[in-house]
Amino acid sequence: MPGYIRGFVEREFAEGWEFVCRVDPFTGNQGDFKYVFFGTGWASALDPVVHTHGLPDDLAPNTKLAMMGRGSNAIDRLSNKDLYDQFQAFRERLRDHTPPRHMYLEELLEFDWESGISDANRASLAEHGPNMALHMVLRLFDLIDSTGTKYSEWESEAEEGWRHKFVDRDDIETLLRGDLVEFEDRWVSLQARSRHELLPEDWFDLLRLLYLDDYRDVRFIFYWHH
Repeated sequence: MPGYIRGFVEREFAEGWEFVCRVDPFTGNQGDFKYVFFGTGWASALDPVVHTHGLPDDLAPNTKLAMMGRGSNAIDRLSNKDLYDQFQAFRERLRDHTPPRHMYLEELLEFDWESGISDANRASLAEHGPNMALHMVLRLFDLIDSTGTKYSEWESEAEEGWRHKFVDRDDIETLLRGDLVEFEDRWVSLQARSRHELLPEDWFDLLRLLYLDDYRDVRFIFYWHH
């Protein structure tokens, strides 16, 4: 899916919400983050990360500028009406894309990041999966042998290597149903990867850092930038 996620952090003070930082530096190349966090593409079988659709109406002025790609010094050159009009035009353009969303740090800290694809969604993939190459959804899993050893522990190739070797749809569907398949002289199965394993550790470092500050008054704003 083209584009990337832009994310922003705000902290609430007595005077209202204030811009803190962008999330982008903590999400790496977004190869996995954007799919897992927005539940699209190969990660669409995951239950969604906790969120509320839409942008809050009380965004901080500097957050609006950052979302529009403007520096904070622009605030001195804009009247309240100019900022309002420019941001409304920007917000209108977002309507044609994946809906923006926001969430509070407290919600994200309580979310089960150690869970992966649910058993129900896994079974649904096997029975009613898309006609697209199912090897893409294998990114949600680790391959393990009958002793529980991961592929990366018995094979010197890159960990992703095994996913490209499964081109037979029947074998993939068998694995998704929880059954064994013979692969490289071993009987193997799939073990769901948690969201924690799928996302960059820097993302969780950011959550921990903000928690140490004051997690009750922090929120995140995300939208899909095309």
